[in-house]
Amino acid sequence: MITVKPQISGNNVTMTLVEDESKKGYISFVQEGYIINILEFRVNGSDSVNPDNHYIFDTLIKACASYAFNHSCFYIYNSNKELYDVCSRMRFAEKDGKQLLTIDKIFNVCDKGDK
Repeated sequence: MITVKPQISGNNVTMTLVEDESKKGYISFVQEGYIINILEFRVNGSDSVNPDNHYIFDTLIKACASYAFNHSCFYIYNSNKELYDVCSRMRFAEKDGKQLLTIDKIFNVCDKGDK
């Protein structure tokens, strides 16, 4: 069984993915207004995506996006050059020297309005 366990301290959040009682990876970030800024992103001590660990990176970025959505954040940013490769593989686009992922790239957010 896979679970993602959050640890929250003020605006700093670390989400740890545990599979069969074994820690597999984590993502650490800080909420700054309506933006989530990634601080660290690791799977089994690595920041390199491969076919064996892609599902862990994917689950962690979705957990981060879920947190963002539930806290009225619209964007996830990465400005850590060491994480550019992994974030590129997780659908981040480059903008103004940072990598950006809009929440709608992860979730199908729609406004039904008063129709």
